[in-house]
Amino acid sequence: GTRTHSAMGQFFSGSTANKVMLNTKRPLLIIPLSK
Repeated sequence: GTRTHSAMGQFFSGSTANKVMLNTKRPLLIIPLSK
């Protein structure tokens, strides 16, 4: 839902997103980031 998107946006807004993207090979997570 909207809450999940907000939480993800705030969590991935930091440099942590880079680590997560590198550790996780799931394009599904990258799609929302492009937005």
